[in-house]
Amino acid sequence: MSSTVCLVLSLVGSICLPQSVPRETRPQFSDYTVAELYAGKNAAPKITDEWRSFRRRIREGASHTPNFSGSYRIVEWGCGSDCVRFALIDLKTGVIYGPPFDSLWLDAFATHGWRGKGLEYRNNSRLLVVDGCPTEKCATYFYEWTGSKFRLVQSEKHLKNQPVYPGTKIPTSVNRLHKPIWNWMCLINALPGT
Repeated sequence: MSSTVCLVLSLVGSICLPQSVPRETRPQFSDYTVAELYAGKNAAPKITDEWRSFRRRIREGASHTPNFSGSYRIVEWGCGSDCVRFALIDLKTGVIYGPPFDSLWLDAFATHGWRGKGLEYRNNSRLLVVDGCPTEKCATYFYEWTGSKFRLVQSEKHLKNQPVYPGTKIPTSVNRLHKPIWNWMCLINALPGT
């Protein structure tokens, strides 16, 4: 998703410089607007076995107004240090939908010299912007909500080993044991009383 600009210098040759993707080519919330915002009574969430561990957070979230795609509520919770999980609740029917990934790691500084911004969404748009590392591939992902699932529209990879702070050195090897620990922390964090 990047282009290259080449400068021609007389008698010397040319220099090619990478250019970032113009913001106009990125999906915009306004490109995915919904016609109507739901203002009726919220249905009770239909808690299945998959969501049983997170029922308290889901029920609490379902008591609020829509914050995504007109009639849906995204409920976020932490799953350890710099980790986010979420569920999508249809406030009209109470049906709960899962995200397009298990958990979102935000702090990729040790691996990539970069920190994700998390989730971004609007109550009047079907677009979900995910900025982080849902896998080992840190990027900004743009998803469209189709009414039954998230469809990946576009992704923009972050440059590996590009320091956030000048003068910072990025380690070349990283302990890859983080995912099982974070998934376990997600479960612990969702227990009642935590």
